[in-house]
Order: sequence, then C-alpha cells, then structure tokens
Amino acid sequence: MENQTEYLRRLASDLRESGQDATAEDIQNAAATIERLKAARYQRSRDSKALRVRYVGATNTKPARVIVTESVPAHMGRNPRHTMDWQDDIEPRENRLLAAQEYLDQYFKPSGPDPVRVNPNGLCFDGDYFYTWSTGH
Repeated sequence: MENQTEYLRRLASDLRESGQDATAEDIQNAAATIERLKAARYQRSRDSKALRVRYVGATNTKPARVIVTESVPAHMGRNPRHTMDWQDDIEPRENRLLAAQEYLDQYFKPSGPDPVRVNPNGLCFDGDYFYTWSTGH
C-alpha cells in the first residue's frame, strides 16, 4: 500500500514540477484509489486474525459481561470492541459464541451472499478464548 501511496504523491509532485495542475476529479480519483487500497489491505489483515473473547466478572457498577476484541494494527486507527451482558440462563460456551457472532454481525460486511459465521471450535489460552470465522457453512 505504501508503494501506491508513494506513487500517487510522486505523480502529484511531477505534475506540479511540470506546471500542470491536477483537476479536482484527478484528486478525487486518487483519494478514492487510496481508500480502496486501504479497505483491501484492512480486509486482508482481518482474514487471518482471531477474535479474543474474555469473560469479565461483575463489579459494583457493572454486571458480568463478555468482551470481544480483534487485534487491529495501530495504523488502521481503530480497535473494534463489542461488549455483551453475560446471560446466566445459557451455557458459558454459548455466551462466548453469541458475543463473537454479535461482533461479526456488527463489524463485518460479507463480500458475497454467504453470511459471516463464527467457527464454534475455539482455543482457550490464559483464560481468554480465541475464535476464527468463515463465510458460508
């Protein structure tokens, strides 16, 4: 991605040096290209990540809850997080899976007709559970 961004910057610099002005449409096209590249890179980085699901017990001010996070590189500018209240009437595994699926429903937009589904086979490490996802069944 840096290569394309540097190319666009160099192109704009070359245009300025040659006395040519970029039109508003040229600038909009370049900005749209950069955004598409960022989105594609972000999607590729998400394709190989796992969701971390953590149980957090009740405090004096908050009920017990499940927090789902995803590791997102700092240059992407955000680290999505989803919190769901713990439901005592269902199994702990179902609480974690439900929270992970709610996270996927909120933050992932499928590129095709198949929905994004959490893989129910998770991995427990240091008290946290990690799940992957896929499209389709």
